[in-house]
Amino acid sequence: NNHDVAFFEEVYNIIQQLANRYPGANVIIMGDYNTTFSEEDYLNRRTAAREQIVAGVIENRNDELGLTDVYRLHYNEGGYTWRRQNTYSRIDYMFGTNEINEQLMEITTNWTFDKSDHAAIVAKFQLNNANKFGPGIKRVNTDMLDKQEFLNEVRNELTPVSYTHLRAHETEA
Repeated sequence: NNHDVAFFEEVYNIIQQLANRYPGANVIIMGDYNTTFSEEDYLNRRTAAREQIVAGVIENRNDELGLTDVYRLHYNEGGYTWRRQNTYSRIDYMFGTNEINEQLMEITTNWTFDKSDHAAIVAKFQLNNANKFGPGIKRVNTDMLDKQEFLNEVRNELTPVSYTHLRAHETEA
């Protein structure tokens, strides 16, 4: 992104629609936001006015959705995810809802990808409230795949991937 407010508004509008559709769902969003939110997020650099505007939009939308910076829940400083010479920034983030954040066991940054100028954010969660069906066995209701309306809805929600299984199931029905 190039600090485009409209881009972030569009992303957060989609997240808001999903949150409205699935109230109470655990939400984690993450990625390269290409912006910093506080002085603790950078070292040896300045922030541009446009970057500060975008940061404000993201912070407001996170507040509306009840999303918190997962890394900052555990560490007040550091966690840089981008570097160039002696300039460091934390521009890659993971935001989560309170329930999922409470299940976070560990979060770190990992610089082992030598081909990138970004560090990975590595988070480990203990999902205590996972729904269980039967004696600890998760069951998928495959009968839904017989309904064309449901298949169309799934297609609209997914990014373009291989739908071989869905197509094969359609031809069997």
